[in-house]
Amino acid sequence: MILREEKVNNWFERKVSGKTNSSTISNGTNFSHEALAQDEQSIGVFFAAFSVQVLFQVKLLQFKLKEPKFLDLFNDIVLFASQRIFINKLLHDEKYKLITQYIRDLIRRNSIDPKITKQPYILFLSELNNKSFLIRQIFGHSSQVLPKYTFINKYLEIDITKVNIDMLFREMENLSIEEQVLCLSRIFIKLQDQYVDKQKTIKQSFEENLKRTKEELMNNQESRKNVNMKNIDMLEEFYKNWN
Repeated sequence: MILREEKVNNWFERKVSGKTNSSTISNGTNFSHEALAQDEQSIGVFFAAFSVQVLFQVKLLQFKLKEPKFLDLFNDIVLFASQRIFINKLLHDEKYKLITQYIRDLIRRNSIDPKITKQPYILFLSELNNKSFLIRQIFGHSSQVLPKYTFINKYLEIDITKVNIDMLFREMENLSIEEQVLCLSRIFIKLQDQYVDKQKTIKQSFEENLKRTKEELMNNQESRKNVNMKNIDMLEEFYKNWN
């Protein structure tokens, strides 16, 4: 089984040509710009996986959407059962409501405002203060990781059944929303499971969510009242044309 981190790194190597040199940062640690870029792509995969499920929520479907072309960049990235379960748990747990709303708003801005062409995770990173410092700390590229981030290590390389999301929330609740999103991104990309037969690409996950949502709406007249059905048609057309 290919670990998610390896998959992202392989993707990164295909998308980006050339190497970058390491630079010395203020705390004396050598930190590669390429490592930073790879971590940013890992954050992008987290946002793409989140988007696949968020896009089919009524709160977004009731608005006029544009095609979510930001998913194209990640369509062949493999998601595993543990990652999909992790996203689902976050979306349906009231404690993570503010985080879900924050990410949903970024996706909504991209999906509704025709003036915005950046990927949601690029919007997130562009608005992040001290981006490089936070990523170094939270993704463990510093020899002096702040104590408030060390809890992350216990959630890395474990099965989803061993992730206590209640405890995770308590350990993150004093962090800013932006810091929490970064923590979730790192945990997400490292999650492991043995369900090799349940691997799905971003594109396949999108298709499954599309089919399920359409069937639910077709069978529930009350639900259809709160949804712009043209959005379903648009998303279906987008999938057909997705390379």
